[in-house]
Amino acid sequence: MLGMFYNLFLPGGIGGDAYKGYVIRKKFQVNTKKVVSVLVLDRLSGLLLLFLYACILALFVQNELFRNTKWLFGIAIVFSLLIFWLMNKRFFSGMLPIFWKSFSYSAFVQLTQLCSAFFILKSLGIAVDITAYLFIFLVSSIVSVLPLTIGGIGSREVTFYYGATLLALDQNTSVGVSMVFFLITAIVSLLGIFYHFKKVDLQVATE
Repeated sequence: MLGMFYNLFLPGGIGGDAYKGYVIRKKFQVNTKKVVSVLVLDRLSGLLLLFLYACILALFVQNELFRNTKWLFGIAIVFSLLIFWLMNKRFFSGMLPIFWKSFSYSAFVQLTQLCSAFFILKSLGIAVDITAYLFIFLVSSIVSVLPLTIGGIGSREVTFYYGATLLALDQNTSVGVSMVFFLITAIVSLLGIFYHFKKVDLQVATE
């Protein structure tokens, strides 16, 4: 929760990652290289799942823009998974034994994010082109993960706006979905400030 708070309210969107690395390094005396590797892998796995879900949705988007290019998304799914696994084997071999376990966790987290966007669309009364809106949402999520703005605000809205224009969707609705999602995220992340003042003593998890 504290990491979410720092990620959202510190410039760059990576403040929480830096804090997690600092705490783990200090508390458990873990090698700095290993801590950085885990944090980088954490970011990359999240990006990969966002990309995979976006490619899957693109296969079902009914838009002239994708009519003759859907096969490319199918190829992208296979190759991105293969490249990510090979990258893990080459650069993060120490984490390879938990590759599929961590991949599954990441898949679940990103799927819940996608579900939240779906319910936001439903709450706004959107009944058509839902797949296209969700596709743009995932693309905007990828952009917002990049450390460009505070909490990804602005970059997500710009992506939603131009994505809606490209796919002939309603721009106001798209930006509205983005803002509602950001407000929900901000409210939840703001709860993490409690742990800024009341530190938690981390313990090693047992099987």
